[in-house]
Amino acid sequence: MKRILALLDSVNLYGKELSNIEVCKTLKSNDFDVVMLCNCGASKELYLELSLFKKYRIHFARNLEKNRFYKVFLYFYYIIKSNIEINNVIVKERPNYFLIPTEIEIFFLYPILIKHKNLPVIFRMGDAPISYRKKGLGGAIYGLLWKHFLLPRVTCIVSISNFIKEKLKESGRKDSNKDVVIYNYPPQRTLNLSNPITVDEGCVKIGYAGRIVPEKGVKELVESFINLWNNGYKIKLFIAGNIGDDTCYYENILRLIKKEGTIENIVFLGKLSNTDSFYHIMDIIVSPSIYEEPLGNVLVEAKIHHKPSIIFNRGGMPEIVEHKNTGYICPDVSVESLAEGIKFYLDNPDLIKVHGENAYKSIEELGLTKESYTEKWLKVFS
Repeated sequence: MKRILALLDSVNLYGKELSNIEVCKTLKSNDFDVVMLCNCGASKELYLELSLFKKYRIHFARNLEKNRFYKVFLYFYYIIKSNIEINNVIVKERPNYFLIPTEIEIFFLYPILIKHKNLPVIFRMGDAPISYRKKGLGGAIYGLLWKHFLLPRVTCIVSISNFIKEKLKESGRKDSNKDVVIYNYPPQRTLNLSNPITVDEGCVKIGYAGRIVPEKGVKELVESFINLWNNGYKIKLFIAGNIGDDTCYYENILRLIKKEGTIENIVFLGKLSNTDSFYHIMDIIVSPSIYEEPLGNVLVEAKIHHKPSIIFNRGGMPEIVEHKNTGYICPDVSVESLAEGIKFYLDNPDLIKVHGENAYKSIEELGLTKESYTEKWLKVFS
């Protein structure tokens, strides 16, 4: 049986972590021995998600002391400590592959990767390279290290969208016939919604599921909803997500809602866990990320539940939404453009069901089935 040493350095459990765990679950269910390296500071929620696996707790350099003076020393200390700990695990477990899901850990673990130079490294790339996002002198220096030292050590890179793969090439990755694109298959969620959903007959129900933070465009969604509500459209907005991710941002949105008097028509559901109960009630799913989001599990979940999606033309998300066929792609990032996208379905209510069915049918065409997902990941490790 081939053994995979899989790294998960995160502290909290979000969509990115669930997607990485889904990969490991898929491999384990197909006769791979998966050993997890998890963060010593991992939340109870995240640790419970790893119950299927043999685990080692590692002191990763994540979520450290905020005091800048101490932070530098702590980073060096934990980088050295994590390299020693992981080296001991490699010697003990003798893995056939090393699966890494975060770019920063390739950088931090470079000493390990050089020492064990015959150990194949599979990198699941869920975001654009840091060298693409980071500008200035620091970005230039890191870009050179990334291109000439880190990338050559990686055996295979699995990008979660063609957008990410393109940015990878721009960052200096030479063409590799081993590199592939594998779209996420939405991970299972097992808990219930914090708050119940009440349905108003004759009211179009718009759903958002994700983190309530600025880059996800939640405020823009609320503003577009208020615009449409004030113009006489009978709609209701349900926002599923952890309100504690950015409390200042959430409170600003709440003040805006109260000011406009739409408090009863915009409902915060708390953290989304049970997707069936959420998607079953919604008519339209809106995922208005204003940054270049790599893909988005929500879009695939919407397709599975026969729902059309509205997005901005950003990142890898337009790869799996066909404009005015399986959803609506807003041409520019603005409140007005988003309101137009929602208005398109409000003015053409028959298309909600038609595009929802088209979205479901597109799952197989895009290779978003569990079977296709499993086949591609097994091929990576063949």
